[in-house]
Amino acid sequence: MDDKTPQAILEDMLSTDRSTLLTMAAEQCSEGIAVVDLKGDIVFVNHAFASMHGYRSEDLVGKNLAIFHSKDQLPAVAAANKQILETGHFSGEIWHVRSDGTPFPTLMNNSTLRDASGKPVGMIGTIRDISEQKAVEEKLKAYSDNLEQLIKERTRELDLIRIDLFNSAKLAAMGRMGAGIAHQLNSPLCGALLLVDALLDEPVKTPSAVNQLNSLRSTIVAMKQIIDCMLSLAKVNIRGQPELVTVDINAVLKGIVDFAGLECKKRGVAVSVALDSDIHTIQARRGDLDQVFLNLVNNAIDAMEGGGTLSISSRRTENRVEILVSDTGCGILRENMEKIFEPFFTTRRNRHGLGLGLSISREIVERYGGSIRVARSKKTGTEFVVTIPLTSFSNNDKK
Repeated sequence: MDDKTPQAILEDMLSTDRSTLLTMAAEQCSEGIAVVDLKGDIVFVNHAFASMHGYRSEDLVGKNLAIFHSKDQLPAVAAANKQILETGHFSGEIWHVRSDGTPFPTLMNNSTLRDASGKPVGMIGTIRDISEQKAVEEKLKAYSDNLEQLIKERTRELDLIRIDLFNSAKLAAMGRMGAGIAHQLNSPLCGALLLVDALLDEPVKTPSAVNQLNSLRSTIVAMKQIIDCMLSLAKVNIRGQPELVTVDINAVLKGIVDFAGLECKKRGVAVSVALDSDIHTIQARRGDLDQVFLNLVNNAIDAMEGGGTLSISSRRTENRVEILVSDTGCGILRENMEKIFEPFFTTRRNRHGLGLGLSISREIVERYGGSIRVARSKKTGTEFVVTIPLTSFSNNDKK
């Protein structure tokens, strides 16, 4: 037997009845099985191995394993064969090539095949096509990378929201402090106004003094209107506790214009006001309309970074009043038109704004049976239209 070649020994082993049984088992195995001599020439492959590579089993006997590997894969194959000869075993991933030249990843488990005396005569190995597994792993990796990126983005957004909430809390504290200051200033201003009126009622005074007193009175009235606007904004009531008062819409708009006048001047924004005198007073909660129009005016001013024109007008249409607030700013992108009234949506994240202004404004207006919409928005500017019923708000407000 020692005179026989390894090839002959393998053929003798496969010719026994036991070998027939093992061959039948190998043929029915779902994983590829191959037996090769020490030179790598194929002695046996099962159907799974052959079909995996695009061949018939009988066409592969006598062929060398090199036909299953491209040139760039040969170093990895040589390293695997060396490990088999040194340790008797190899397990790992090796790329194979199909008959049409298509490469595919496999998981191989190879061992040294020995005769009865323990002499190496060849190698036997199992092979599994792991193409689908690799595809799933790639998808999972891509999903993981996308998820990681999404988490980073959402974390950044949450950080910005936390900053905005912190700034909002600071602004709320400043608002309360401002309201307190306004209350304190209101009393002496009222006293000064009474004093000026008393001096104007004096029987003996020069024309120059009258002009100066009238000028002083106008200044005090303007200051008082600004303070009244601040106090009105500070008195927005909690929902469910209606305190309806008589509200002059035109007066509210004038107050907002006066309140925003300094900011407009600083930004280089001209103001155009055209108010319909045929608009009657209505019943509303104190400060609600101030908040709506102040939000719209602030948004309009912010949209005109390089200056422009802020236009505010009111007009009566049957039993309703329309208030138009327009600017000559950058406009609203088409993809943002449906989002602008959503809570926390803002395009001013890097500057300021929590994204609640328009959402709150729409809620207030709709609470009283009105509506707020964008009439136009182009690169040359945006126009918002607020429609409010001239009937009493009391019925809607109690809903």
